[in-house]
Amino acid sequence: MPYVMKLKPLFTFIGIFIALINNNAYTQSPVVISSQTKAPVQATTHLEIFRDPTASIPFEEIHKQNFKPLGRDYLLLPYTNDAHWVRLKIENTNATNKDWVLQWLNPLAERLDFYISDSTQQQFTHTEYQLITRKEKKLLEFEPAFPFELAPHTSKIIYIKVLSHRGTYATISIHSPESLTKKTLNAYTEQSFTNGLLVFRFLLVIILAIFIIKLPIFRIYSLHTVFKTLVYWGLMNVTGPLFTANPDIAKK
Repeated sequence: MPYVMKLKPLFTFIGIFIALINNNAYTQSPVVISSQTKAPVQATTHLEIFRDPTASIPFEEIHKQNFKPLGRDYLLLPYTNDAHWVRLKIENTNATNKDWVLQWLNPLAERLDFYISDSTQQQFTHTEYQLITRKEKKLLEFEPAFPFELAPHTSKIIYIKVLSHRGTYATISIHSPESLTKKTLNAYTEQSFTNGLLVFRFLLVIILAIFIIKLPIFRIYSLHTVFKTLVYWGLMNVTGPLFTANPDIAKK
């Protein structure tokens, strides 16, 4: 018994050491891609999240922080100056395709820093995204996408740093190039139809209010309709790029 008591501090130290290792280890289940996987893959439920109140922790130190499982199928970030980091592990068991795309499903992302490891999970490459201010398709929303390679029988770790001064609701999907193309075409079709109706209504109420129905109440309704249309386009980040190329101004 005295011998056991002498070893108690050693056991305590070992227990604390193991707890610290487990606390910083990757604890959330990875996204597993196999030959049977049908893209896109909903990856949000596999995320871990960490909030940096200083917004200044360098990436080299971020793996030491206390990430916690997100625990839901969406990201909901508050109005804040803090930085949020999300972590995701992705594994390709036997899928022959090695080209994949991570898509951030929110067109109003102000700034995202995307880090992905190599197959050894030691070296990382960095891609920066800022709120888009120039678009080829003016009236269509754009959601950030980050292409990466994941060969069969390999796994990688992804970190994303989120900086946004507005409330953010987002999800994350993993696409193959084919599934992303299909999703983009479907989204463009839907948005084009919606925007066509909005433009028609926008012009109709203006013409009616100016030239045909000159009642004050109808002109107030027309002004309200014009305002709602512009607000909708603002939420889709359509109007911002039309007026400025400065990301700090566009995001406002």
